[in-house]
Amino acid sequence: MKKQVFIAAITALQKQYDLDSKNAELLSQVFPEADSANTLYPNHFLTNTLMEVIHECMGDTFRDTCGMTWCEYFCFELDFGRKYKPGMVKEKDDTLIDLSTPAKLYDFLITQK
Repeated sequence: MKKQVFIAAITALQKQYDLDSKNAELLSQVFPEADSANTLYPNHFLTNTLMEVIHECMGDTFRDTCGMTWCEYFCFELDFGRKYKPGMVKEKDDTLIDLSTPAKLYDFLITQK
């Protein structure tokens, strides 16, 4: 997968996630008996499929103890890199991994092939 296509795919996932979260928060204000987690639009079919395509194209087969790939970790645990802090992600040999942007994630994944 070309770098610009990878970045576009991850950015599209982020935009959709942000929009869904914003809409869920607004719906929870209209329906106060429901919290925002219950008002998220169920677009997981598309999100999961796009994530699988990314995994396949990038060879992102590593799974951590929770079963997450690097891409899933970047998107969902690091909130698309927004929660990344320098030094927080390391390889087994203590080599630092910069997962602050989709481009840096791509560069890291290329070294894993």
